[in-house]
Amino acid sequence: FLTSYNLSGYVLDYEASNVVAWYPRFLQALAAALKDPSRGPSLKIGISPSSAKYLDGTDSLTDLVLLQSYNVAVDLRDFLSVFDSKNIFYGLCPEGCSDQGPQEACFAVAKLQLGGIHVWRLNSMGHAGQAEYENAVMRSVYSLLHAKEGTPQQQSGFFNLADSFAAPSCMSRDILL
Repeated sequence: FLTSYNLSGYVLDYEASNVVAWYPRFLQALAAALKDPSRGPSLKIGISPSSAKYLDGTDSLTDLVLLQSYNVAVDLRDFLSVFDSKNIFYGLCPEGCSDQGPQEACFAVAKLQLGGIHVWRLNSMGHAGQAEYENAVMRSVYSLLHAKEGTPQQQSGFFNLADSFAAPSCMSRDILL
């Protein structure tokens, strides 16, 4: 399926009823299948966790950790003890499920040397005007991550989500203070 549709990997939602003791064994089997050189290029494995329970020992199996940091129950320190910080992406939720914004996320990325920022639920609610608001959040994230390079060129239409996955140049002194 992934190669048929030219996808580069698979992300697993890891919360609620998905938090199970056998998850590491499942992840090992998935990694064996997706990273098997006889099947072609290695595919990425990402998880989007709200809990670090049962995740010890899975760092080498996971390429991206799209942290549900917008969930008040998530303690970033729990994930830093399991995963390489450069693989952790701080999560923003522009639909009102968190009071954290792009500047707080940028500060966390810079301070903890995280991999970057991801934005969750892009236009999933389907409310009028929601897409424009979410694009404004994406432009803000991009501007913070690329502060030294200026702002994005595109001023209207949809923003490229992939541009938010970037090495943080929000480590500038102005942002950290």
